[in-house]
Amino acid sequence: MTPLIPRPAIAVATALGIALAAMAASATAVAATPGEIVSTFGASGNGTLHRPANIAVLPTANGKVVTVGDVATGIVISRQSTSGRLDATFGVGGATRVDAPKGGNALAATLQPDGKLVVVGDANGFADFLVMRFRTDGALDPTFSGDGIATTDFGGSDAAIAVAIAPGGKIVVAGRAAGTKVGIARYLTNGALDAAFGDHGHVLGTFGSNAEARDTIVQPDGKVVVAGTFQQSNGNPALLLARYRTNGTLDSGFGTSGHALPGATTLTAGDVLRAQGSQFIVAGSIDLAHTGIARFTASGAIDTTFASLGTASTSAGELTRAFDVVVDGSGGLVVIGGSALSSDFPNVRSFVTLFRFSAAGKIDPSFGCNGRVLTELLGTGANNPYQASLATAGAILGNSLLVGVIAAHTSGSDIAPVDSLLVKYALSGAAHAPGYSLVRADGGTSAFGSAPPCGSFAGRSVVAPIVGIANDPTGKGSWSVASDGGVFAFGSSKFFGSTGNLRLVSPVVGMAAAPDGKGYWLAAADGGVFAFGSAKFFGSMGAVHLTSPVVGIAAAGDGNGYRLVAADGGVFTFGTAKFFGSTGNLRLVSPVVGLASTPDGKGYILAARDGGVFAFGAAIFRGSMGGKPLGAPVVGVAGDPDGDGYWLIGRDGGIFAFGAPFFGSTGSTPFPPGSPRDTVGIAAN
Repeated sequence: MTPLIPRPAIAVATALGIALAAMAASATAVAATPGEIVSTFGASGNGTLHRPANIAVLPTANGKVVTVGDVATGIVISRQSTSGRLDATFGVGGATRVDAPKGGNALAATLQPDGKLVVVGDANGFADFLVMRFRTDGALDPTFSGDGIATTDFGGSDAAIAVAIAPGGKIVVAGRAAGTKVGIARYLTNGALDAAFGDHGHVLGTFGSNAEARDTIVQPDGKVVVAGTFQQSNGNPALLLARYRTNGTLDSGFGTSGHALPGATTLTAGDVLRAQGSQFIVAGSIDLAHTGIARFTASGAIDTTFASLGTASTSAGELTRAFDVVVDGSGGLVVIGGSALSSDFPNVRSFVTLFRFSAAGKIDPSFGCNGRVLTELLGTGANNPYQASLATAGAILGNSLLVGVIAAHTSGSDIAPVDSLLVKYALSGAAHAPGYSLVRADGGTSAFGSAPPCGSFAGRSVVAPIVGIANDPTGKGSWSVASDGGVFAFGSSKFFGSTGNLRLVSPVVGMAAAPDGKGYWLAAADGGVFAFGSAKFFGSMGAVHLTSPVVGIAAAGDGNGYRLVAADGGVFTFGTAKFFGSTGNLRLVSPVVGLASTPDGKGYILAARDGGVFAFGAAIFRGSMGGKPLGAPVVGVAGDPDGDGYWLIGRDGGIFAFGAPFFGSTGSTPFPPGSPRDTVGIAAN
């Protein structure tokens, strides 16, 4: 047995989702919101752990969690508390590693009622089913097949892809057998094949061609249900859902001759199978861009009362895939997987993707942004940025969701060794806590607290770099703006226009949302202002000679005005926005990079590149980073809408909170100056 070696902490950024790391001047504990990463999980306080967990995340009866990972050095199993602390009574220091027999791979795992762990996969180069059982202390169980390991040869290319425990402790394993058929085997508790099942313990199912079972469950009566895919006579893939009697024969009372009709749903594959009472939930692919979740009755018919005619379809870009489904305490269904905004292989950037549906198949708008969360893993630093990440397994832990994630860096056809991680999300909590969103030059967006995790342009090429972000004050949405004035709307936010098709005298440097969420202003470096939607034009500095370029804009609280700020700290007010002072006549150590108004509009603060803060009017000075060493210069500021505090944001994504709650940052993943992944703006919610 080999103990795990601790890995450095990573930063987590969520495109359309959540981001966390460990950089702050002050931190205030607040309740998490649905879909937010739980920052208190893990030793580094950023919601993540380097822990092999790409095969299974399994909660135990005594409140701990077992994770299983298939890595280059073998199968790694660990047991930890729900907070991520390794259990020293398991394996060596909380983990154990074994070499899979004859170059095999682990593909699925489950816990027996007595706490023993069963891991299945392939052996001998996908030639045999592999079944391994471990004791509760992490050692292989010698009472199972003599050494804890059993293999079964179906006479071809075989791989065990799914496992379930039958009544009485028997082990049911399903997958692909003989190259093109569904294979199912049932083992006795001692590891021997159960001769009472099928042909001396195993069954070969023929469903068209290229068939395989990808998940299985065993009903309380011992019947075995498998989900997967097969190829129809016309060459198209179709959903496979079949049920077998306890003796291994197809159950004629299920669907048609034992299997559901493939045309009943748009699903072309059943990757995940779950029981919902006497009914069956199946999740899987519809096409490359869409994944779906369907419900079938106990008799194998599609349940048309679920979602829309039995199937709910969803997408998060050009590629979307489901790998697991968990049922939360309210009966809601959380689909766990991955997605990408582009299918430009092999340079595609992918994200951890979560969708939550009600028990009736309706998308849950309270989760993340309108029912979905996409998390981008940034990696451990400039020399190790992750491009691809996706979640493969998950488990409910009270009001939280713990998911196993794999992440890798892609560069052309080069894929570096994959890292396996654990990430923890909140499923419930405070619905109206404050928050903030960060945006990077490549359009990647990271949302914290209750800020809407609704939009990102990461993974797609932009004509001009992104320079700013604004959150919709009225709903779950946001806008990003590029230096050419191009505007990108996400979530519930609507597009009201842009300057992307105009020839500008000066580049756009920022934007501000109208209080009603039905418009926005863009500000250019020469002081020009562009108003769209309900946002009205009240004037600009576009025709006036400026001593320093404009660097930011903030709206008046009533929506009938705005303020501009220049790099020398000069403040220009329009409409109802009042002037309370500036640093325009002072000699600054560093240039000003932005301003934020107080919630009542009776004051504002300016932030400088060195972290210096200047308060005017009713704004209260809560502290600054002026005179303190910074890992990267400050690039923006946002005010707490629920109080009189504020946040500063560094180019590396580090957050400094003053009189405002700290929700996390991306500060532990610095990128070289000028990198497309440099943070360029912040917006409060």
